[in-house]
Amino acid sequence: MLRLAGEAGLRRAEIAQVHTGDLMDGGALLVHGKGGKNRVVPISTYLVSLIRQAPAGWLFPNTPDRHLTPEHVGKIISRALPDNWTAHTLRHRMASRAFHGSRNIRAVQALLGHESILTTERYVAICDDEIRAAAACAW
Repeated sequence: MLRLAGEAGLRRAEIAQVHTGDLMDGGALLVHGKGGKNRVVPISTYLVSLIRQAPAGWLFPNTPDRHLTPEHVGKIISRALPDNWTAHTLRHRMASRAFHGSRNIRAVQALLGHESILTTERYVAICDDEIRAAAACAW
């Protein structure tokens, strides 16, 4: 759960709905996103191997034919994190890391499944070094 939030940027509901059948060739995951919109998210080889090792079906089952609720996923993740951290905190951190590594806000938007680029911009944190560099350009 932690890796799906922190490495792939999935929302709680998206994590809850991961099915072993959603693993795609080439190291990608079919994500069942907000508003019924699916997207394909590349994932690490380590995450691929974890999903492949899981029994067929829901990755986080509640019963054999149902998955955990998003609320349950959120509680499990929050318990594993420092105080005041949530699954959404991991999603924001992933967005910031992806942007700082790629410098491509549109790619980050696609990874997160945001309709609006403005939403993605709110996710991306600006570090002090970047603020200092921007100021230095004006000197």
